[in-house]
Amino acid sequence: MNKTDELKKLEKRATLIRLSSILFLGLLLAGGALEIPTVILAIVIIGGAAALVGFVGIPTQKRLFELRKEIAEEG
Repeated sequence: MNKTDELKKLEKRATLIRLSSILFLGLLLAGGALEIPTVILAIVIIGGAAALVGFVGIPTQKRLFELRKEIAEEG
């Protein structure tokens, strides 16, 4: 896989991570509207969002930055 294809793949992954963060917020609001105990729901959703960002989002952003830098240096 060349660097341009990898860059597109990583940009798509970063976009999906941002969209999933919005989804987590929507779930929290929907849970509040349905009167699900917010404390329990919030712990689960915030924990999931933190895991997503920590294990997927940060490494993706690091690699995306490095790849953009490599492509810029090449030409």
